[in-house]
Amino acid sequence: MRRQQEGRKGHLTPEEQRRYRLAKRRIREFEPVSVVVAKRGAVEICRLDDAVILLIGKWPPAFATSAKRLTAISLCREALEGRIWPDIARKAFVSAAEEAGLLNTAPPTAGPQERA
Repeated sequence: MRRQQEGRKGHLTPEEQRRYRLAKRRIREFEPVSVVVAKRGAVEICRLDDAVILLIGKWPPAFATSAKRLTAISLCREALEGRIWPDIARKAFVSAAEEAGLLNTAPPTAGPQERA
């Protein structure tokens, strides 16, 4: 039995590594939220790390101490650590963005047509 453990040494095969990366990426994503960011316009946020970057670095100063913003930061970090589901953090992010007036409620513009 010891020889079997020494043979692998705790390393994952390339296929196992690929599956792990894909699973980890899916865990950090949620349904896109469209927000309006200064100097960039409308942006879709669909990853927890992007939500945290926006909440910490590009949030309007008038809402810097908002309880909704602080709660969203905390929940996004907990979701990144795997303690809660990303959808819970998304709800808090949407609530904070709505309070700060960043939530983009405009209908999406028509993009390029899909190829058949």
